[in-house]
Amino acid sequence: MNLVVPFGFYGAGNIGDEATLKGFARLLTLNDRSAHVSVASRNPAHCARVEPAFGYFSPVGRDPRRYWAKFRASANAVVGGTPIMDVLGDWPLCELSPLVQAMDRWKTPMTFIGVGVEALRSPRSRQIVANEISPRIKHWTVRSERDRERLITFGISAEAVTTTADLAWLIEPAAPGFGLARLKEWGIEFRGPLIGVNLVNENSVFDERPDLAETLASALDGFVENMGAEILFLSNEVREDSTFDTAAARRVIARMKHPNRTVLAPNHYFSPPQMMSVIGCCCLTVSMRYHFCLFSALQQVPFIAIERTDKISDLCWDLEWPARVKPLELAADEVLEHGMQLVESKAEFDVYLRQIRGIMRDRSLNNIIAFRALETRPPKVQREPPAELAMR
Repeated sequence: MNLVVPFGFYGAGNIGDEATLKGFARLLTLNDRSAHVSVASRNPAHCARVEPAFGYFSPVGRDPRRYWAKFRASANAVVGGTPIMDVLGDWPLCELSPLVQAMDRWKTPMTFIGVGVEALRSPRSRQIVANEISPRIKHWTVRSERDRERLITFGISAEAVTTTADLAWLIEPAAPGFGLARLKEWGIEFRGPLIGVNLVNENSVFDERPDLAETLASALDGFVENMGAEILFLSNEVREDSTFDTAAARRVIARMKHPNRTVLAPNHYFSPPQMMSVIGCCCLTVSMRYHFCLFSALQQVPFIAIERTDKISDLCWDLEWPARVKPLELAADEVLEHGMQLVESKAEFDVYLRQIRGIMRDRSLNNIIAFRALETRPPKVQREPPAELAMR
């Protein structure tokens, strides 16, 4: 099978996105499935280093690899991510719908594999999913039962949707070597328990809650004062932007009473195993990002999830995870209480996260159902190569 993954959100700075690529490669290997996979990426060279099993092309510009991949394609898939949402406005649906319709014109089948689905706020978004995307998709596998329920409310047949789990659950836990070397490089002295923190203002949570930075700063100061902790701020998305992780971290550090007990890690683009290795050196994490929480669980590091999106709430619901707080209701004492309990019950949560990892891994293996749906297809229509190829 020549499979094209045309939705090119990979390589745009989000470490979690590349985690789904690694998980997808693992899914095919574990299920003994052979395919030539070509993936649209904003940074093909980076993605090739992170997951060399696939080929990559740019989704924009005159990249011959893109034209050739689409010409050879026998099937298409959207792999991972949260392609069905509108919390950020028109994107990603404004980009996704034309892609799906274009693949339909090429008469190649398409599935969604291991994706997330959030509540849609606008009638136009629901119309796009129901009328422009859904009729052209052979099957969907989604990360949780809540994702499935949302798709059904959008008008998608229940038989066309299977609940599985995020593809990143198929990644193996990372050894501590890389993380320990980075901590030494960053000046972490382990004067106390290390707490990893990952913040973001991507959907304006700090604007909706004006005192949120002060409240988080107070909670982290509480960890320093009550546990002698060191605070390590990490970026799971490394774009230089006032709404992303490093900017949010600086905003909180500026309001802390003990900034001398903090380290802001460089805004570097780590691979998922590298970030997981750093997380594995922490006794606890606090995060606003879905995959950072998932990485913590894979490393058996207890985490406090700040539920800024549906997908984080769904993850906590799915795992029956108790340490969760909503941004608009967050109180410093609540965060501190969750953290103290997680650290004090470390052995108990260690066992629980090990069990969860096995359960979610088994569920994630069922994402192969969407891939199998691509293997049962009508004969491919012969096509003329794109003009860009014909000229070469």
